[in-house]
Amino acid sequence: MDAAVQKGATLTATTLSKDERQTMVRRLYDESLQRKEHNFNELYNRETAPSKAPSKKLKPAEQQEVTSRLYKEGMEREREKHIALYQKFVEDRRPPPAQRTPEELAASCDKMFHGEGVTQA
Repeated sequence: MDAAVQKGATLTATTLSKDERQTMVRRLYDESLQRKEHNFNELYNRETAPSKAPSKKLKPAEQQEVTSRLYKEGMEREREKHIALYQKFVEDRRPPPAQRTPEELAASCDKMFHGEGVTQA
């Protein structure tokens, strides 16, 4: 059976010597290292390209001014947040306004229009 399969086989088996195998492995390894290095260099260049512009160095007085301004702006934002939270807290503590029916509102308006609900001084 093996003889029939081998007789009809169109592929021939080639044997590689140890040196040929070593050179093939070495070539594949070198190519993968080159590809890795190339990809790394492309990524590095792409990521560092925007930062190549020279950054402006501030003098100590300017640095102090910028730091002071940023601190004041941050404190003002925090103050506004605290005020808004306290205002919300106070408003949430108020009792909800009375819900009146349209008939009650009309009766109250009539009463005020005629001066019945107003106290005289």
